[in-house]
Amino acid sequence: RIELPCFLPPTAILNTLCEAFLPKNVSAIIFISNSQTYDHNIASWQYFLQLAGYLGLPVIGWNADNSGLEQ
Repeated sequence: RIELPCFLPPTAILNTLCEAFLPKNVSAIIFISNSQTYDHNIASWQYFLQLAGYLGLPVIGWNADNSGLEQ
């Protein structure tokens, strides 16, 4: 299990994917977000997801604010 802080510069995101995920032969990334809490950091998450795609790492994502649980 690898948890990432909410605020990472682009080079740190790339380094994390290349140094923490790839050597462990990760078969998929489970990406859970709460954009109500972290909406100001959307660009970092989009960059993370795009890099994961370029590296061939499948991502299973769940966005808490789109769950339909809130009314």
